[in-house]
Amino acid sequence: MISEVLPLLSEAEGLSGDFAAKSLTLRKRGYSLEHVSLALALLEGRERAKKRGFPHAEQLFVTPEALAQATSPPIAQFHAAQLSPIGRVADVACGLGFDTLAFAQAGLEVLAIERDPARLTLARANAEVLGLTDRITFLEADATQVELADWPAIYFDPARRTDATRFSAYAERYEPPLTLMQAWAESGKTVLAKLSPALPDDVLHSLGDSVLFLSENRECKEACVSTGLGERIGALLLPEETFVPSGTEEDIFVAETIGPYLLDPDPALIRAGALAGVEAERISYEDAYLTTETLPEYSRLARAYRIIETMPYQPKKLGAWLRARNISRLVVKKRRFPKEPD
Repeated sequence: MISEVLPLLSEAEGLSGDFAAKSLTLRKRGYSLEHVSLALALLEGRERAKKRGFPHAEQLFVTPEALAQATSPPIAQFHAAQLSPIGRVADVACGLGFDTLAFAQAGLEVLAIERDPARLTLARANAEVLGLTDRITFLEADATQVELADWPAIYFDPARRTDATRFSAYAERYEPPLTLMQAWAESGKTVLAKLSPALPDDVLHSLGDSVLFLSENRECKEACVSTGLGERIGALLLPEETFVPSGTEEDIFVAETIGPYLLDPDPALIRAGALAGVEAERISYEDAYLTTETLPEYSRLARAYRIIETMPYQPKKLGAWLRARNISRLVVKKRRFPKEPD
């Protein structure tokens, strides 16, 4: 399929118009609907991959739907760095293979398992683009049916969405099931899993010794859960790899008065219960905004805003205050406040 679509890709790149116009033009040139649809999906996927900072994006074989579940380059590199000392890893449910590629680039021997033949074909094509096929064995199979006794490390990225629905917070709906991870860990294997940060704490901590909430560009991307790699509980900010351990939130006092700065902590710190890592006080116990008298030296932990004025929630008074200063556009930030920003 890939070899048949390659000539079509260059033609599609030179066309103008939207998806429907390009599709109609290519169909008139005699190409099948199946090949046209795949070629246009690949072009859109490459454009999105480029925007997300994937190296060699213009050469990758990636569809938009599959890219939505793909691991970003900085996080894939972090995964690879954790497992590289072990030397060999089985990537269960490898998808488009971006973690597989990072493992191979880090020098690991990789078994890439995927039950979807279309995605496995794209993963193999991506490995060929980067010249990494000699380090990767691709296997079309259901992970629950594969014998992994010879593989000391397992990377686990189960599906947590369908084309129409996300079920990130529902552990029982993950595919392959999370019970596999427990079985692998009990057999003595090193296991690293990319899971949703929406999973409850008790579920995450039952699956591994280490639970790290990974942040990239101030977005809490995943709960990285592992066993056999040491114990770390907290938030990890990438690409700097700043680790902030989970702490006792009750140790953060509520400020008696609002200071000159409002701090908006990185979402991973909030999810990890690691606000104690920011030297500041809470505005209230009901939300995660902090306040401080001095501007923080390290801005990666939290965004700082200069507080110009504070006032009770009175929309008419706020509107008059804005008009008096010729402010017509603004961003409203809130947490746990019952009113909508509008």
